[in-house]
Amino acid sequence: MENVATASDEDKTTLIDAVMRAVCRECTSQTKIERHVLFKGKALESFGRVDLLRDGNLENAIVVECDEQNFDKGIARMVITAETALLERLEKDPQMDEHIYGIVSDLLTWQVMEVGAEGARFCKLKVDESEKEDGLRCVVGALAALLQGKEARDA
Repeated sequence: MENVATASDEDKTTLIDAVMRAVCRECTSQTKIERHVLFKGKALESFGRVDLLRDGNLENAIVVECDEQNFDKGIARMVITAETALLERLEKDPQMDEHIYGIVSDLLTWQVMEVGAEGARFCKLKVDESEKEDGLRCVVGALAALLQGKEARDA
């Protein structure tokens, strides 16, 4: 893909999926990705289809794909979904101190939210279109580090 602006949504989805599979490989062997899962929570009927990264049987990250024009809607959807998943885990185990990660991407921009009982923090990773391959490698490294509990650096 030479130009992201003219690439089809299908091509972008394929690349985002490839990045997330690479992130799973960088993490533990237990981290798996489930594509296009219908996310349901007790508080919400259904909130659309998302990709889930699971460590064992627990959601570790919620991945929302969006296009450039709907990035804000993608972020809102990701925040609600990640916070719902966190609340349901806290309901089962109030002492839990793990984090849930929400990830929104249009391929060149990756907005990440880490949410836990103590609050949330955000990180934005940007990929320069002229250096997509290197930029996406940096995204894989940063996301894998974050999901393993290490600090992500802005890339």
